[in-house]
Amino acid sequence: MKELSSVIIGALLLVISGSVVAAETTTAPPLQTALVKKDAAPAECAILLERIEEQHQALSKDLRRLHRELAALKATQNKPGITEIIGGLGWIIGLFGTAAYVSSRKKSNE
Repeated sequence: MKELSSVIIGALLLVISGSVVAAETTTAPPLQTALVKKDAAPAECAILLERIEEQHQALSKDLRRLHRELAALKATQNKPGITEIIGGLGWIIGLFGTAAYVSSRKKSNE
């Protein structure tokens, strides 16, 4: 579980840092400056709306990718590993050994 949480945190940090780098490399003015202007022209509002929609689409794409990765991680974690398989075989052999011991003790007492 600790491994899954560290993978999730790492993936989220990667997405956040990628968004920050992408936001810093654009040449358009930041969204806050467009929102501060009270008498913004409809063209500026349309540009702002378009940029918001582009960001929304990019974030949706990243979230879908993260959901797929999380589903894949959960699917692989639900499968038994080699230690569980060997442990199960050990239990089976141990129970058969105990049954054989009890059976041999009954035969020697008779």
